[in-house]
Amino acid sequence: MKRYVLSEAEDVWRGFLIDLDVQDALDLFRDARITRCRRDPETVREAWYEFRTIVTRNETDFVRYILEHSKRDSGKTCQDCFGLFIVPDNKITRDRLIPPLKNGPLLKGHRIPWS
Repeated sequence: MKRYVLSEAEDVWRGFLIDLDVQDALDLFRDARITRCRRDPETVREAWYEFRTIVTRNETDFVRYILEHSKRDSGKTCQDCFGLFIVPDNKITRDRLIPPLKNGPLLKGHRIPWS
């Protein structure tokens, strides 16, 4: 399967950044680490700076903070984040649903790798 990248400079994704509220899900993801930040807006900046996708159960706040971060325009760098992976609140449900996605989601019978 051919990968599509708008620019080679955009092909820098470095994995997942696990929010503190779901740190027990760390082992369910490849190329993942737990955030060093305590506050959600700081986690968004950390994920953007390190080219990572945020994993959290806190959809409402993170969507707001990602949109706020993306609106900042330095004129020199892209402020868009590398995605948001929302996981279920319940650990048992997470443990059941996430492992099949470890190597990427299925789309029309084809596995789309994370990187």
